[in-house]
Formats: sequence, C-alpha cells, structure tokens
Amino acid sequence: MITKYEITNEKGRDVVYFLVKVIKKNCFTWTLQKRYSDFVELNKLLCQKFKGLPELPGKTYKFTKTQEDHEKRRQGLEIYLQVSYSSSKLNALFH
Repeated sequence: MITKYEITNEKGRDVVYFLVKVIKKNCFTWTLQKRYSDFVELNKLLCQKFKGLPELPGKTYKFTKTQEDHEKRRQGLEIYLQVSYSSSKLNALFH
C-alpha cells in the first residue's frame, strides 16, 4: 500500500517520493521510498513476463504540480500495485 507521498528538495528541485508499505503475512512490515520513475522501470520488467497488467497512471508534464496532482498519482499507483499483485501469476511469485 502506498501510504503517502513526500516532496524533498534535491539539487534545487522538488522530487516526489511515494512511501510504499510492504506487509508480509508473517507480520513483517517495512517501508520503501520510490519515485514514479521506479514504478515505470518495475512496469517494464513485469510487462516482459506477464500479460494483462494494468497501466500506470499517466505522467504529467505540468511544471508545477498541486497536492491534488500528487494525491491522484498516489491513488493511481496504489491501484496499479493492488491490481498487479492480485494477478494470479504474479501473486504466485510471492507465496
């Protein structure tokens, strides 16, 4: 689940990180910080192995993004992860 996003300043520009909370059945949890580009790379790799995965939310080219823009992307990425994980072949990799 993507719990939230954080905006940090790196080399004079704002960078958005999405916080992905991973929960294993045996109660282990950890949180990863990932950028949208990390999801793009993940999607490329998964699409090489699996068919029928959902599309990522679109990339926005607005110079300034609002909190609403970031929240929409967070929600879209959350849906992407949930639907991808629920794919039977992909889900079998984790069990």
